[in-house]
Amino acid sequence: MIPRALAVIVAELLIGGCSARSAMLPAGTNGGRADTVHYVAVRGGRNLSRTSTWTDPSGATVVRTQSPPDTGAVVLTHLRFDPRSGAPVWLRTTGIDARGRAVEERFENVRGVASWESSPESGRGAAVAGAIYFPTAHAKWEAILPGLLRAAGPASFLPRGRAWIEREGTFVVSRGAGRQQVTQYAVRGFFPLASERVWLDESARLFADGEIVRAGWESVLPVLRDSAESASAADRQRYIRTLRHVPRRPVVIRNARLYDAHTKTVVEGATVVVRDSTIVAVGRDALVRAPAGAEVIDARGRMLLPGLWDMHSHDYGDLRGEMLQLAGGVTTIRDILRDTLRAVRLAQRPGDEVAFAPNVVWAGVIDGAGGPRTAATSDSAARLLVRRYAELGASQIKIYGRLQRRFVPVVVAEARRLGLRVGGHLAAGMNTEEAIRAGYDEISHIANVLANFRGDSVYFTGVASLWRGMQNAAALDMESDSVGDLIRMLETNDVAVDATLAFVEPSIRVRAFRVRPYIAPVLHRLPPGWGRGYVGWTMIEPDSMAEVAAAGFANLKKLVRMLHAAGVQVLPGTDEIGGFTLHRELELYAEAGIPAADVLYLATLGAARVMGMDATLGSLAVGKRADMILVDGDPLRTMSDIGRVILTMKGGALYDPALLYRALAVGPCCPRLGIPSTR
Repeated sequence: MIPRALAVIVAELLIGGCSARSAMLPAGTNGGRADTVHYVAVRGGRNLSRTSTWTDPSGATVVRTQSPPDTGAVVLTHLRFDPRSGAPVWLRTTGIDARGRAVEERFENVRGVASWESSPESGRGAAVAGAIYFPTAHAKWEAILPGLLRAAGPASFLPRGRAWIEREGTFVVSRGAGRQQVTQYAVRGFFPLASERVWLDESARLFADGEIVRAGWESVLPVLRDSAESASAADRQRYIRTLRHVPRRPVVIRNARLYDAHTKTVVEGATVVVRDSTIVAVGRDALVRAPAGAEVIDARGRMLLPGLWDMHSHDYGDLRGEMLQLAGGVTTIRDILRDTLRAVRLAQRPGDEVAFAPNVVWAGVIDGAGGPRTAATSDSAARLLVRRYAELGASQIKIYGRLQRRFVPVVVAEARRLGLRVGGHLAAGMNTEEAIRAGYDEISHIANVLANFRGDSVYFTGVASLWRGMQNAAALDMESDSVGDLIRMLETNDVAVDATLAFVEPSIRVRAFRVRPYIAPVLHRLPPGWGRGYVGWTMIEPDSMAEVAAAGFANLKKLVRMLHAAGVQVLPGTDEIGGFTLHRELELYAEAGIPAADVLYLATLGAARVMGMDATLGSLAVGKRADMILVDGDPLRTMSDIGRVILTMKGGALYDPALLYRALAVGPCCPRLGIPSTR
């Protein structure tokens, strides 16, 4: 290991090139340049980093970030810009970040041919005039603001995407006797829902972005954040008002290929009639008459399915996640990790937000001492938490990995008394057989089923637990008696498995420049800032683990198929980004060998039955709630088509996925159906 101080010196020397002089400057100096500006990053009342920017004698913009302040973690960026467009034509970043990792990034645009390289990804190709490079982690605003401010409209980004900037207003902030005029801008298309807002000074230089602010002006951050939240709230209301169409007449969907979840077959040439929020007729086109004055949608042979369920979601209350779920055809989500405070807060959501969101059922979490979750450290505390969750409307209790296993029977007994399901991670020191015998209704994550499979009494949680399960899976003979005994025990005790295969899958992508598998098919559709976050990420970094990860994941897929064949309920869930991840989850089930018709059942009627809601949800039948999706493709033949949703109906209200994606700055999956929008 290189000592940190030496590593910083090396990093500052390595920047090289035209800006060697400024790279050698001591911390906090800039060679006396008059244009130096200092910033601090503030979160939770703590200064996390200090950044200085200036122009060096060669004309390059220099950005120096030290994080935390007064430590050896220093990153230097040098930038040159096209004088006409303001877009970067050259960038070099090097240094040591706050986690002690080496940072190196290069970009250049020479006569319209751009090339870039960083630890997440590299690439090369023709760039349109004025294309703006989006850095992976450092000097983001310094790199993109000059080009955005000069662009007449949306600007093209590299490696991908488009974004634009809108002026929202000018006001004055004060600190003591000091006053500063700032202009607030929304950067739209950069992240979903224009979540990025920045404030510039009279010289159009960055003043703040909500987390970083001009040094000495930390006291005005609450004012800026309130202004951003007010603008974001106005955005949310606009989306809720315009993207949900509530028909005033009956709705008729004709000429559809209807997936019947009860028989797992397709009815050709089918019609469904919806009045208000209820299905009032289902049958062959020739046998179902459209009510007078109905709003008619011609499905043109596309597949009509019940709305999908995501059984392991954290999206409820997050408008971006909810919009992605609805755009992806997910009409019901199980919010799998609420504490009591979050449960109370979400119970108080405004009615218009609740109407806009997917249906929700939820689980209250019980953890042990030392964890970030709601903790139970005695029998009475465990019972009290279960009762409190029941009062707040939970359908389930989720056990987390720090809960001591002696409290599990207490939690289970109280939950049973109140009619709640129990599941989650294995409690501390508990193996899979003990969890089953203790009364778990389900186990979260397929890898957790094998994490303590060998009878370990070692405590694992989070990614460590998933990786332990992957290692055990790699070493197992899936045809062995021990695996067969485990499957029979799950089936006999009616214990379901919340598989989240797509969440585990990135663990086998250990090489650099790889995209998370559930994002790879849609990466080109994502906005530039957001898409960057899904490139180069893995659960397991060392390449030496690649063989174990690949073998383990292959066996986990086999286990999912074997569980389903044995009658163990598999619950399709994501634990990740809404919509897109569920599509990949269902693909993985089909790849594992589960028949496509069964896969669709698991994500519709099967999920509704597990939650005891199949009387009103899960299939397209008279008297049921009008939750359905229209797919431009045939997932029974090609499961990836499940992502080609062109119409979502939830409780009779219509959502146009193309419009939802557009509001999120995400490219559409397919041609629009032409659903009316609310005026």
